Amino acid sequence: MSQEKKPNIVLVVMDTARAQNFSCYGHDRKTSPFLDSLAENNVKYENAFVQENWTLTSHASMFSGNYVSDHQITESMSFEDVDSFTSELEDRGYSTYGFSNVAFLTAEYDFDTLFDYFEYNRGEDFFSGIETTREGFRDGSGVGRYLNLIGDIASSRRFDKVFTGLDNFLSEKLFLKDSGAKETNRKVRNILKDQEDPFFLFLNYTEPHTPYIPPFPYSHKFLDNKARAGELREIAYRSKDRYLGTDEDPDEEFVQTLRNLYDGEINYLDTKLEELHDYISERFPDTVFIFTSDHGEYIGEHGFFDHGIGSFKEVKHVPLIEKFPDGQNEEIEKPVEIKHLCDHILKLSEGDLKPIQGKKIAFSEDIGSKDNDKTKFFYEERGYYGVSAFTENHFFEWYSSGKTVLRDMETGEEMRDEEKETRLRNEISDRFGSPENNSVIENEEIDPEDEKIKSELEKLGYL
Repeated sequence: MSQEKKPNIVLVVMDTARAQNFSCYGHDRKTSPFLDSLAENNVKYENAFVQENWTLTSHASMFSGNYVSDHQITESMSFEDVDSFTSELEDRGYSTYGFSNVAFLTAEYDFDTLFDYFEYNRGEDFFSGIETTREGFRDGSGVGRYLNLIGDIASSRRFDKVFTGLDNFLSEKLFLKDSGAKETNRKVRNILKDQEDPFFLFLNYTEPHTPYIPPFPYSHKFLDNKARAGELREIAYRSKDRYLGTDEDPDEEFVQTLRNLYDGEINYLDTKLEELHDYISERFPDTVFIFTSDHGEYIGEHGFFDHGIGSFKEVKHVPLIEKFPDGQNEEIEKPVEIKHLCDHILKLSEGDLKPIQGKKIAFSEDIGSKDNDKTKFFYEERGYYGVSAFTENHFFEWYSSGKTVLRDMETGEEMRDEEKETRLRNEISDRFGSPENNSVIENEEIDPEDEKIKSELEKLGYL
């Protein structure tokens, strides 16, 4: 690619995807064959860490390049005041597109203000533009054309009630509906069909966010039993916060079933990302692809489920894989902060096509809410504000109560090493000051005005 030509840039966020469940990051299951191939032949960041542990604050850091205590979006709950790199891209001649499948990244929270064009996709019904092959994704030909005709019939008023009922049955009871990835891919194809370079495209896919209900056959791909769809849905929906603040040990079979479903979500999304990549790279070869996540997930580890609490690697260590047009191949071991994507993307737009260079330490914050009764047990002991420092092999937590913990990165177990603790404490103090002296930034109560958005957040377990 010539220096004069600006690359297209595609940033994909796999919402709630933790690194350890991807086969390219050591998982013993082949959950992500497409991303594995990209990681093997392009740039893989081995130790990438997010700056917070839930969607809204993490994306604010990603787009602003700031830590949460700097952008303070937990106070405003709005992206309107976020100084996003997308505005600079627009000044440089880029068209900026945003597609979101998660209710926090919507106009309700002013996320749409970051782009020239933005769409929030709640996911369509089962009959909406069914895809059957990769070729069908590209041109809508073959069997897909006839299934699209069924979709047209399904959307007509005469068949409204019949198809709504049938859709509910197929989607909800038989695991035949995804969380929006299929529809998002179709919308991307439509928006880019007449596109001229350059463009920036952001996509948030909610697979594998809770509840874990990947479409069949991915729902059953990793199951070691013959559970019915209804039983799986019941397990998927009762996972959130089930054991938080209790002395009850998680049921092993329950936990394993959740992990199986979570792996199915990743495996399904991997196929949709391959479709996205193949379509864009074929039409726009001068494109940089970035695949990452906004935070990870607990699935029974440390007695937790879901995310939004603590600084363990399950919620802070995420995949980060990058593909350059010239086929650079490198594995970067030093820690990288996801907020570095802000400056990195601006450099890419200038033609500086080089990977992010890791540093010796990555920092992350954990800000709890005093209004959340289910997590009070965790934060009352530690304090409602904490900073963590991650190295390749260890991470150190320092909370506003004065509590500090050094942990092994691989096992998460506490360890003692006075020299490492002192060094990491000093690193945190140099950047953030003492967490013990910092004021707590409390999460504002989530109460969206849009009833549909509120309903989506309830489905995701936030309300």
